[in-house]
Amino acid sequence: SSRFSEAVQTTGLQLSVQPNQILLNWQAYAQTGFRQYQLFRNNVLLAQLSNPSQASFADTRVRCFENYCYRLVVQYTGGTSSSQEVCGTA
Repeated sequence: SSRFSEAVQTTGLQLSVQPNQILLNWQAYAQTGFRQYQLFRNNVLLAQLSNPSQASFADTRVRCFENYCYRLVVQYTGGTSSSQEVCGTA
């Protein structure tokens, strides 16, 4: 449905590697019916975020020279949508 593709577009996950952390940014979910964001790191749930206007997260539990892959899932009334996976090396 068009609602699904709109939700996918809102998640656009971006990653930037910084000293001692990986910063993740995305476009906040703007439609109604928001339930939560789920942020996955290497396919393991890293955080559940309940504020729809939150659009960033700093992962400070990283080790130098290790590769991490992240995916953001938006849960909303009627379904879920997932970002593309983004990866970076701390």
